[in-house]
Amino acid sequence: QEEEVRYHDAKRAWRKKGWVTEERRLLKVVDQRLIENVADLKALLPDKLGDTFTTADIADGLGIKRNLAQKMAYCLSKIELLEPMGKQGRNKLYSLK
Repeated sequence: QEEEVRYHDAKRAWRKKGWVTEERRLLKVVDQRLIENVADLKALLPDKLGDTFTTADIADGLGIKRNLAQKMAYCLSKIELLEPMGKQGRNKLYSLK
């Protein structure tokens, strides 16, 4: 769990309507996982993914925000656990290797 300290500055962060994150503080560690091999990384993904899936499918399956699922997919594709399979509209499609 974390806490964000934000302030409003109309001249900055126009995409966020002027809100700027000044600081993020760790409040509590909720869970820990030891990752020793590829099987441990695959266990982080939801069980009910199809042959191809998007980061929205990962986010829905894990109950997390989409931007976190996108970061997860990026890291897993860099270590070649996920393989890009094209696009579905504007979304990237992935499959497990």
